[in-house]
Amino acid sequence: METKPRNYVPILAALFIISIVYWITGNIINVYQNTVVGGVDEVLWVPMIAAFVLPPVVSLVLLYKSKRNGFPAKPYLIFGVVSAVIVIAALTA
Repeated sequence: METKPRNYVPILAALFIISIVYWITGNIINVYQNTVVGGVDEVLWVPMIAAFVLPPVVSLVLLYKSKRNGFPAKPYLIFGVVSAVIVIAALTA
């Protein structure tokens, strides 16, 4: 019996988009101008780093598993990895 891989793409895309919006907002707005917003930012920065790093890693793992199991490489996995690398490079520059 052949099993299909689960569809993690919506979850990965949502995590990545939320983390991108968080980082861009943090770069544009001075979050420490308001105490409450600064406190929320301090609480959220570790989960946002995880949400920023995990989707490309999970995409690479799923891409490797799909090739190993005989499934064709999904273009959205490749696109996810490439877009993540581009955004990470742009935000760290």
